[in-house]
Amino acid sequence: MKKTRIHRVWILFLLSVVTCLQVKAQYMPVVFDKVYGDKNQIQLVCPLSGDEVALVGKEGQKYNLTWVEREGDVVFSLPLTGFTAVNEIVELDNSQVLVVGQSSVPNVKGKKDKITLCGRIVVINRGGRIVSDIYAGDQGSNFLKGMLLRSGAFVVSGSEPKGADGRQGILLKLDPTGSVVYQYKNAGGGYCDQFAVMGNSIEYICAAFSAGKDKEQALVVRLDDKGKPYYMTTIPAKQFVVTGLNANINDGSVLVIGNSPTDGGIIYKIRPEGDIVFAKNMIPANQGAAMLDHLQVARNGNILVGGSGSQGYYALLRNDGTALYSGTSKGNVRGIGMNPATGESVVTTYDMSGRRGTFIRIHSTGKVEFERSLDGNFDKMKVTNSGEILLLSSSEGRVCMFSSTGEKEFDRYVTDNKPTAYRQAYTSSSGELLFLGMGGRLVKLGHGLYVSDVKITKPVNGIATAIFTITLTGY
Repeated sequence: MKKTRIHRVWILFLLSVVTCLQVKAQYMPVVFDKVYGDKNQIQLVCPLSGDEVALVGKEGQKYNLTWVEREGDVVFSLPLTGFTAVNEIVELDNSQVLVVGQSSVPNVKGKKDKITLCGRIVVINRGGRIVSDIYAGDQGSNFLKGMLLRSGAFVVSGSEPKGADGRQGILLKLDPTGSVVYQYKNAGGGYCDQFAVMGNSIEYICAAFSAGKDKEQALVVRLDDKGKPYYMTTIPAKQFVVTGLNANINDGSVLVIGNSPTDGGIIYKIRPEGDIVFAKNMIPANQGAAMLDHLQVARNGNILVGGSGSQGYYALLRNDGTALYSGTSKGNVRGIGMNPATGESVVTTYDMSGRRGTFIRIHSTGKVEFERSLDGNFDKMKVTNSGEILLLSSSEGRVCMFSSTGEKEFDRYVTDNKPTAYRQAYTSSSGELLFLGMGGRLVKLGHGLYVSDVKITKPVNGIATAIFTITLTGY
């Protein structure tokens, strides 16, 4: 007990000293740089609470799940037997994850139906134990998105075959045992990978169905808690592919963004009653392959959108769709960021031919606060509560921080002090950063307070010494 009290007192003392210091942006060290399996190709990365990470990998045709603790050590690695596709992994409460995809169906003796391939969801806890394992949907169905409700029920969406060579979008609600509570199918075809669960006392779901093929019809539907459609709103644009949905609007409306090969990149706002408030064309169809794929909404109702055609397009809109600010760039829009509380907005662009980018910060009133030229391709960002802007470049393996006034605070490469191509960059809720490299490589940069393992010397005359290191990193 005496040794425990000694090192606890020292830790508390040093923590109190740290909290009294004026802290500015710090150099972010590499916490770990590891390869998880020689032949493993990481497909999905899911940052978890406690700065842990869940990874879905693929070796050949077989999927696996690896749970990694904060310092990079493997908690467990589990084969996802039967899965033919893993499309999403979602963090749940109580140190669990939800895996969503398509799977072959075990051959059960005496089973009457002939389903051999369908949608599947699996809940796995931190101990590597499968808590729930549910097969659902008709033959050939594929789940693209899933969610666990507070009631313990699941909502999943995706598509299933229709006719000889067609398909239709599906959305199902399943009870904890996997029984179907209700299902909705878009007879107009397509698929559904965008939905939101809303309501406090009464649950309802808003889902957007894409129409990527000819003769398919895009649709936005709102379902009540029994699965009955409250409205079904057809998207007028042809072959409209939904890239974003936001249902957290104060007035109960829904925002949908997406792209049509004939109509370009469009943002739609739909009232709670189902009628379209506005359909604003953000990227003309004649501007190359339109890709409106960035959407964020502030609490005051401001809407930030961005995308690219033959050039970049971005805009800060009021709740009614009128523009507070709009701009174009020679290069593509690479990323957008917004402080949801203040409405401060950030946009990055990059011109591949000139190898130059821009970084613009826009006030919630639409006024440009500053614009900076960049020599990097920054495709991910985070706006902190203090107004600082963190920029990440996956193509260069680079991290850059700007102050709220536009001053550069630090700029570094992830490893070896030189550009390195990564597949994707991620930010966690705590502020730590993850870079997904080739194959099974994952690099993590620290942010926060780290205390090394405490080493206690043998007591001499009743006194023991505790040796440890406290490191403050990040921004």
